[in-house]
Amino acid sequence: GTDFGPPGRFDFQPGDFAVITTDGFFEASNARDEQFGMERMTGVLRQARDLPAAEMIEVLHAAVCEFAAGEPQADDLTAVVIRRD
Repeated sequence: GTDFGPPGRFDFQPGDFAVITTDGFFEASNARDEQFGMERMTGVLRQARDLPAAEMIEVLHAAVCEFAAGEPQADDLTAVVIRRD
């Protein structure tokens, strides 16, 4: 098995959030075989940071679909947003 080291602790302050996604988001490709990438994903999430968690996921999914522009999806797109209000 993989050793991930000791468990960590997160100190979430009001307004903080964490996003956990599968690689299908940042590895999504367009017709030019460019990947969506972590930089684009981070930018989308920064712009959506004030939205409710479910809407953040919807915005991210829409951005990936727009980027792929109809190219077949090669992987799953699964995301979880944890937010402290």
